[in-house]
Amino acid sequence: GIRAAQVIADNGVKAVITNRCGENAEKLFRNAEVFIYAAQKGTAEENIAYFNENKLSLLNEFHSSFHGKEK
Repeated sequence: GIRAAQVIADNGVKAVITNRCGENAEKLFRNAEVFIYAAQKGTAEENIAYFNENKLSLLNEFHSSFHGKEK
């Protein structure tokens, strides 16, 4: 969630690969200039290769917070 996003941003990460991201984390990432890429089916290793080959799209759908709610 937002705490993980803050740690990522604080450590100078410039890109993340994920299949979902909350609106609050997205805002934090945007302000920190961290790009959020949509993960594809496959392993983390495969997704890193896709990233290095410029084959990933930016994530464009963000969910509202799950905080205090059932997923």
